[in-house]
Amino acid sequence: MNPVREGKVTLDLYGATCTEYDPSGLAWARSMNRSTKRFAGSRVMAEMYSSAYGGANALENDAEYPLALAFGAMTACSILAAGPLTGPLHQIEGAAVGFDSGDFLNLGEVRDGRYIANVRGG
Repeated sequence: MNPVREGKVTLDLYGATCTEYDPSGLAWARSMNRSTKRFAGSRVMAEMYSSAYGGANALENDAEYPLALAFGAMTACSILAAGPLTGPLHQIEGAAVGFDSGDFLNLGEVRDGRYIANVRGG
């Protein structure tokens, strides 16, 4: 996502929960609980954005898109794999990362608070 901070566009990731999960698509994400949406304030993501758009020969979206998706997936998988998941995360059935525009990766499912990795494009 591209929030604006101090008048500058940047790149960040956020976590949120949903009441539904379907590993075959992303329609379930429409039920995202906006009140659980929390930005990470990632310096790494901000630096990616700055590098992607910062020079005369910058790759722009050709760099931002894959780097952001990969970094988001690696971050989420690391958090999920550190389990067992407790609290509200114990109740999730699966996980995905992606852009608000709809491009995403399914990361896998969660059973009894344990993450079962099965990363695939959506």
